Parts: sequence; C-alpha cells; structure tokens
Amino acid sequence: MPRRCASGRATLLGALLLVCTARAAQAVTFVEQIERLQAVYAALLDYRSGAPPGGSPAGAFALGLEVVPVPPIDTRVGIKSEPVHPPSAFARLRADWSLAAGWSLGAVWLPPVPIQGYQASLRGAQLEYGLTQGAFRASARAFYLEGSVSGPISDPASSDTFQLANQGGDVRAGWGGPAWVLYAGAGAGSTHTRLEVASDGSVSAFTRPYAYGFGGISRTLGSWRFTLEQHQTETYLSHLVFTVLHAF
Repeated sequence: MPRRCASGRATLLGALLLVCTARAAQAVTFVEQIERLQAVYAALLDYRSGAPPGGSPAGAFALGLEVVPVPPIDTRVGIKSEPVHPPSAFARLRADWSLAAGWSLGAVWLPPVPIQGYQASLRGAQLEYGLTQGAFRASARAFYLEGSVSGPISDPASSDTFQLANQGGDVRAGWGGPAWVLYAGAGAGSTHTRLEVASDGSVSAFTRPYAYGFGGISRTLGSWRFTLEQHQTETYLSHLVFTVLHAF
C-alpha cells in the first residue's frame, strides 16, 4: 500500500511539473510583448516593393502615392490595455528612376504631416535590377529605410517616440503583358527599433531579423500604373499596400 501511495504521488507530481513546464514554455514575457509590438510597427512602415517586377526603358521616371491601410493591432502589453487607436491608414510619396541595362533607383518619403494625433517622418531608398523576357518578368532589389513616429503609442494622453531603421532585400517574379501583371515574391531584412515612452521615461530598443512574402496585381492604363499587394510578415502582420504611379 505505501508503495502505491508513493507511486501515485510521484505520478501526480510529474503531471503537475509537466503542465507547469508547458505553460512556462508558452508564456510571453513583458519584454517579448514589447519587442513583438515594435516589430509589427517596423514591418508596417517597411519599404516594400509597390510595383510589378521587370525592367523599364532607360530614363523613365515615375512619381506617385502609396497608401497603406492599418490593420487591427493588439496594443496590450502585459495586463495593461489602453484605448490607443493608430491611424486607419497612412500615405507616402514614391519615385522611381530607370537607369541603363535594367537598373533603377527608387525613393520613398513620408512627410511629417499630423494624422489623428500621430506625426511621422520616414525616408528610404532602393536599388533594383529587373528583366523582362516576353511575358516573364523578374526583379531583385536592396533597400534601406529610416525615420521616426511620434504620438500616443502607449497611452492616449502620451506623446511617445518610435524610431526605426530597416534594411533588406527581396526578389519577385511575375507573368503578364503591357496592361496586366500578376506576381509574387519573398524578402528578408533586419530592423532596429527604439521606443521612448514619455509617461515614465522608459526606453526599449531591439534589433531583430524578419522575413516576408507577398503577392500582387498591377494594371497599367496609359501613363498610370495601379498596384495592389498583399503582404505577410512572419506570423505577426498581414497588410495591404496600394500604389499609384504616373510615368513621365
């Protein structure tokens, strides 16, 4: 009888230890939640392709607008939940200049215009190589983006500052003609973020790699090109990017 009791106690203790270990492995710490939230913002503001693959005629120049709807974001950290509402969308200017032999330069700029209590200043540049063989198109590019966002990030009454610096690259391939192009691609990069919370003066800074995939469709009408892309950044962000460019 004592042996059975001892065996039963050992079994119960082992089961409790297994459950506690499993919960501990699944737990998300305060620091991990902050890092995840900063990764979401960095990916949302990232310099993605915004155009179909393929080379353009040398000397071609295009200027346009990029609109990014902001998906629902869980801004809870730990047990704290503030009624913080990021802008429903933001827009930034894009420019592309085609060089010789398939090479092109690009730039993106988000001017510091206040939107729903937030003010951002972002700028980025890219170098791309593209080719077109019949209906097949492909491109590879490298990019760099930096800037900051200020506003009620952690609290409706606060004015926090979020800084980021992203660098990376992607490849994409597609199929189409002069009017329509369907394409998909994948990319990877590294982001360095820094969040300064005004209410308590705390600072959190992280550097982490990230990967993403995307699919898009592009429609060209005369000198205008309309592009819609769906992006997925690892498991923490899924969002759309809509770009309108006019060629000169």
